Amino acid sequence: MEKVNTTNNTNGVNPAENSTESKNDRPFISVMILCYNYGHLLGKALEACASQSFKDFEIVMINNGATDNTEEVFQRFHEEHPEIQTQYLHLDQHDALVGWNAGMRAAKGEYILFNDADDWMEPDCLEVLAQKAKETGADRVTGQYQEVLPDGTIYRERTFEKKNIIIPISFLYAAILRKSVIVDNNLFYRNSFYLSHDACFLYSFAIAEKNRGQLVRKTIYNYYYNQLSVTQNANDFELKYRSYVAPLATYINEAAKTTENKELVDEMEYIALRHIFASYIDTYQNYRKDIADDYYEHVRTILTRELPDYRKNPLLWRIDNGYETPGSLACLIVAVLDIFRAKWLIRLIAKAGHNSRLVRKNVSVNKTV
Repeated sequence: MEKVNTTNNTNGVNPAENSTESKNDRPFISVMILCYNYGHLLGKALEACASQSFKDFEIVMINNGATDNTEEVFQRFHEEHPEIQTQYLHLDQHDALVGWNAGMRAAKGEYILFNDADDWMEPDCLEVLAQKAKETGADRVTGQYQEVLPDGTIYRERTFEKKNIIIPISFLYAAILRKSVIVDNNLFYRNSFYLSHDACFLYSFAIAEKNRGQLVRKTIYNYYYNQLSVTQNANDFELKYRSYVAPLATYINEAAKTTENKELVDEMEYIALRHIFASYIDTYQNYRKDIADDYYEHVRTILTRELPDYRKNPLLWRIDNGYETPGSLACLIVAVLDIFRAKWLIRLIAKAGHNSRLVRKNVSVNKTV
């Protein structure tokens, strides 16, 4: 096991690192696992790596300042599986973005895969993604994933529609990305993105990639869906949402100026609107009416300023836009109500949909791993 002690760096950016590594020693995929006090679940994620049918990979284990038995769990796994190439990175304190940056810098693979410590891959996950990458030369390959509750129940399967789209989801689950695109374009995480960091990272990658991303319509990854109670107070609300919408909308506004690919820009904006409209529902479900009303007006102000033509997005008004149909329908309904500023109807929808699966509810936006 290659052990690396790494120190914290605000941005964690060093594009020059690992640029001279031998291609003969380079694994095809680097599986990065970030762990903060999830030692009790880490073993499952590691054993899923050992069970992969595709063997040309390494594990980059990132101990993100854990105070539990994370290191012991990984050390035991390494001793039991000496055939698997591994790196162990230890950070002094917990910072997810710095942790992922450290993992990306250390990764030796041609592609990288993000794996939260409480998630696990299906046995053919790497094989399916690698095969598609080799067949197409794509810089990014994304598969389907499913959300699994702590008791093992499958909460929801996140599948792709028949229509091909550039960015199928705004998360990094079940996907491999070519490392050179990240390094050459300095796409490492910036802390200023906070809760919107995954979406902004993927948008930047899609703009920079030379070979269009590919989809694999097979469920190959399990997302540990940890339903959490929402603290219904203004401080929690401020942390959860206000710090999410503004940087995301601002980023899309700026990113749109760097590409002439209108299809990509429409998708970026549409994915953001899906999340933002869903947050309207979430706030009306979980917060007092006055807090939710204030949030709604706050967001509309941001959208009008940063994305003034968002209501003209063609994907917003089509159900068959390539994204999951239930979510597209819910997004269209909220978009119509948004035109008329019908907050009271949004509240009714929020109450009616409280027990449905159209809108994610009571779930951590940013898993602490």
